[in-house]
Amino acid sequence: MWQEYDASLALYRGVGQGSERDASPSPGGRILVVCTGNVCRSPYIHLRLASELESLGIEVASAGTGALAGWPVDPGSVALLDAAGIDSTAFRARQLTVDMVEDADLVLTATRAHRRSVVQEAPLGLRKTFTLVDFADLVAELQPDDIERVRGRSLVARVAAAAADRHYLVHPRTDEDADIVDPFRRSPDVFAEMKRQTLPPMGVVIDTFRVMGELVHA
Repeated sequence: MWQEYDASLALYRGVGQGSERDASPSPGGRILVVCTGNVCRSPYIHLRLASELESLGIEVASAGTGALAGWPVDPGSVALLDAAGIDSTAFRARQLTVDMVEDADLVLTATRAHRRSVVQEAPLGLRKTFTLVDFADLVAELQPDDIERVRGRSLVARVAAAAADRHYLVHPRTDEDADIVDPFRRSPDVFAEMKRQTLPPMGVVIDTFRVMGELVHA
């Protein structure tokens, strides 16, 4: 079911839940996290990143290519967020739109299938859309010179641009290694696997923004 959604994503414009455009820029930039239903993987990554990056003025949001719009976070992900001390009660799933992609400075997806779908429907997202795991690989050895060579409207935009410029320097993973497992309606063990797959790349991303944020604001 979800793979069918991934392959046939049709993003839309216009007013709908979570699709209204916000013209006011966030000081540090905007990150959009994308999975399928927007109830398991993307809200978990979204809320973990938001809790760590808020102090940098970075806004994090999420949406789904085949969202269960209006649904709260899946109980499996709620348990993981609760264990990390993160409140998810106000969260509601949103359907991904072209406007969301274009308004973001960086789009992080759960799988490469999600990335392909986003870029196919929102071509302006090409150089700023990555899987979470691939993005972490690209920024893991990012240097101050890499940031100084690129331009962007925010810290997030500059880091995303620098990551895109480094794609030829990093040996790509297989799809299996780059993708985060979908735990929807599966056992707690699968949610634990999702956590295991996401924590290391999230740690790299958070550390990168903290270090480069200090550089940009020095």
